[in-house]
Amino acid sequence: MPYENDPISKIEWLDANELIANDYNPNIVFNPELKALEKNILAIGWVQPVITTTDKTIIDGFHRTMLSKESAALKKIYKCKVPCVVFDVPRDEAMI
Repeated sequence: MPYENDPISKIEWLDANELIANDYNPNIVFNPELKALEKNILAIGWVQPVITTTDKTIIDGFHRTMLSKESAALKKIYKCKVPCVVFDVPRDEAMI
């Protein structure tokens, strides 16, 4: 199949506690938006994976990862695991 090599076909469930926040994104979000994100994941499940580098630095998905570590309801269901697509890219490409 043509999509077998697409990144979305290579989801890995990784421990959120092992993922590292990047140091180039301010990652600011307000509490109502975090609550809405938590409610959405609880209601329909994971729709979008967290994107990381091979050294487990988060490229995209910091707030989803944070919620996975802090939300009792998400921890109960997912045991601190988050779906991830891992890219082997240098820092400058990750920042883009």
